[in-house]
Amino acid sequence: MKAKEFARIGQIRQGDVLTPDNDFGCMPEGSLHTVMRDEHGLYIKCSDGNHYLSGQEDGHYYVGLYKVEL
Repeated sequence: MKAKEFARIGQIRQGDVLTPDNDFGCMPEGSLHTVMRDEHGLYIKCSDGNHYLSGQEDGHYYVGLYKVEL
């Protein structure tokens, strides 16, 4: 069985939908979040406010976040 791949940096755009794994205290696992952009970059809403994707960058991926194909 192939493991699910984290969202790839460079392939995520404003309007895409992401879902987090269970490592986020500010978002329930499996919840859906639309990617938005402001002057600080791409982010998704969480219970703490804005969760910027740059804080999840590791190599080529946004660790803990998965792109949802709707």
